[in-house]
Amino acid sequence: MKPLFTFILLLTSLFAFSQEDDTEVLGVIVDATTNYTLEDVNIVNINQVIGTTTNNKGEFKLKAKVNDTLHLSYIGYKSIKVKVTN
Repeated sequence: MKPLFTFILLLTSLFAFSQEDDTEVLGVIVDATTNYTLEDVNIVNINQVIGTTTNNKGEFKLKAKVNDTLHLSYIGYKSIKVKVTN
């Protein structure tokens, strides 16, 4: 296991400003040392108890609101929690 979690969460488009219930976080997960995208990273919104995984391009989409916490985990990396902000 790597000593430090080297994910970088790049939020490409943070929110869709329609209704609060339809708010989604869009992003790409990349390895900070190699800049390669990571496939099948598990992402769970702890507050709403829903989750998803990244596709083969490292992209993901998940329902979340401001102040929700996302838990990111991937085999061989240390898990992290990221707070959603606007």
